[in-house]
This record gives sequence, structure tokens and C-alpha cells, in this order.
Amino acid sequence: MKENKVENLIWIIFAIIGAILVVIGFILFGSVFNYNNKIETTGIITEIWSSRDSDNNRNHKVYVSYVAEGNEYESTLNGYSSSFYEGKEIEIYYDKDNPNKIGMKSLDLLFFNITRNWADFSSNRWNRGYL
Repeated sequence: MKENKVENLIWIIFAIIGAILVVIGFILFGSVFNYNNKIETTGIITEIWSSRDSDNNRNHKVYVSYVAEGNEYESTLNGYSSSFYEGKEIEIYYDKDNPNKIGMKSLDLLFFNITRNWADFSSNRWNRGYL
């Protein structure tokens, strides 16, 4: 009986964490992923820089060249995919007010999906009576 209460408490904590992550996801989705001020274009990956930090985790910097409003730019993409390679054409967007800021919708939505899946997992445990 006591083990069941401890297990329920653990899953309630996970459900609360999941709910918090969902709220954070919606806030980020509403502000960071506001595509009204972003213009889509095609970019070319010019360089991928890889390094390892002190914990031996691999980090990547992806440099992308693109044309925005008639000018050529090269900026760093905030994200990495194992399908990236130098010379690859990718669909990106840039901020109309600051063309040096770029992103990819597919990478933006990855964070949102991870947050949503965490919440789904927690709520499914609740609905199945585990909590």
C-alpha cells in the first residue's frame, strides 16, 4: 500500500512537470515561433563546426549563407540535424527586421514536439489509472 502511494506521488510530480513544460512550450511557441515577421528563403550550409565540451558532449555550429532583401548573408543556425552536410540547400527563414537572425521551422517544432510528448506521456499515465 505504501509503495503504491510513493509511486502515485512520483507520477503526480511527473504530471506537474509535464504541465509546466506544456505551458512553457505554448509561451515559447507564441513568442519565439511568431512567423509573422519572418520571411522564408533557401540557404546553403557553408560550414559545420563540431566540438566536444568538458563532459564529452558533441556541439555543432551550422553556418548558412542566404540572400535576404538583395544582400548576401552568412549566419549561424540555432540547431543541428544529422542530415546536414556542407553544400546542402535548406529552407530557412530570416527576421525581416534583423536579417542576420535565421531559423528553420522544422527545428523550431522539434522542441515543441518534445515538450508536448512529455505532457502526453504524463497525462496517459494519469488516464490509465497509474496515478
